[in-house]
Amino acid sequence: SVSCCCKYAKLLSGREVDHRFALRHVFSAPGAVPRFLRNHERNECAALTSYPRSGNSLLRRVIEGLTGVATGSDTRPDRSLGRALLRCGFVGEGVVDDSVMVVKTHFPERSGYLKFRAHRIILVVRNPFDAIHSYFHMALTNTHNLSLTDEVFASLSDLWHDFCAHELAVWGAFHRFW
Repeated sequence: SVSCCCKYAKLLSGREVDHRFALRHVFSAPGAVPRFLRNHERNECAALTSYPRSGNSLLRRVIEGLTGVATGSDTRPDRSLGRALLRCGFVGEGVVDDSVMVVKTHFPERSGYLKFRAHRIILVVRNPFDAIHSYFHMALTNTHNLSLTDEVFASLSDLWHDFCAHELAVWGAFHRFW
């Protein structure tokens, strides 16, 4: 499937590229599947935390490509967005045990369905206007890679303004927490 959680990422060139393929070819063998940590490799876990749509999945892809080790997440792998991430090759979706070294979370913006202990965090920060705009599209399309048409977006201007007001407060609280 060509659709991917972060199908379009603006990389160094500023052009839209399908990073699922670009990063995999740069950092690992084509088609390589990240592996889980072996018993002797297990160490302290890091939480990869961000407000939604801030680049968490892109950074997961980079980490997996550089290390060859799967990253986990505290999200439900049996829901539509979790299944989409699994189809994109995130084999650690829903895994928070010590077989992964990094676990994606949006805590405290939302609590994941699985709790885990982290010894350090990696905080991903994106411009709030870009993140909230992307989050609005994700919330209304229930996908990681589709956007509303300009006409539909314009017809939802009242909802968009209410969403922005609410999510700007959530974004601020999230970053003050960390």
